[in-house]
Amino acid sequence: MLEILAGVSPNEWDSRRDAAKAIVTYGDGMAADPEVHLAAVIERRPPALDKIWLDGAKALAQATSEVELLRGVSDFDDRVVRKAQPSIAAAAKAQHYEAFKSDIIKVCEHLVPGYKASVEAGTQAPVVEKPNRDKLRAFLASSEFIEEVFLTGLCKRYRLFGTSKIDLQSEDTFLARQDLDPYCRIYGAYLRELLTTRRKPDLNDWGDLELFIYLQPGTYVATAEKKWWTIADSVGLGDRVKKLVPKHPRPSR
Repeated sequence: MLEILAGVSPNEWDSRRDAAKAIVTYGDGMAADPEVHLAAVIERRPPALDKIWLDGAKALAQATSEVELLRGVSDFDDRVVRKAQPSIAAAAKAQHYEAFKSDIIKVCEHLVPGYKASVEAGTQAPVVEKPNRDKLRAFLASSEFIEEVFLTGLCKRYRLFGTSKIDLQSEDTFLARQDLDPYCRIYGAYLRELLTTRRKPDLNDWGDLELFIYLQPGTYVATAEKKWWTIADSVGLGDRVKKLVPKHPRPSR
């Protein structure tokens, strides 16, 4: 929902409102923010639903203009007035993306020196040479790397906001590691894609990658981004991704 609200503008009003309407009409609740969901997985409790973002979706779905969205939208059935501020959502998205980009660039620089400088200079990014790509693939798919993503990535992230101390030897932590394995594998495949295609982190990559934190047993990720279809297929998770095909795709730029 952050992605939808952050993109509200006069040119995007209809498409963003339609997306919010689809969430309200067809959605089965609203998942909590990634950090809250991550905490639920690590603490072995049911994932929480998020009322704030659902209210934001309802406000956007019912608003007739951005002015009304900012002022407040009256819902006479629920007897409430809901509002949302796209500018705050856009600022939050930009802040999250900058932190994400910084972390990704740091990892890429460690694997391919010169990557950070290319991003800062706006020049073509270096890539892993073809003879070394099989080694890169094996490393990023290895149990050691997956464990590193879980311990120094997700567990460290949890410690910033979590309320419980993580016992790395406990069965609960072992089960959390299993439930978050798809995210760790997708993360490695995403890095490989960056380091073999000269691509740099994109603004939308942050939100798309975060989706895979929700990929636990019995759940699926739905996306229309073919890039993520390919990444998921490359690590054996293609059957866990519902491939959406827009009825009215945007024209190529």
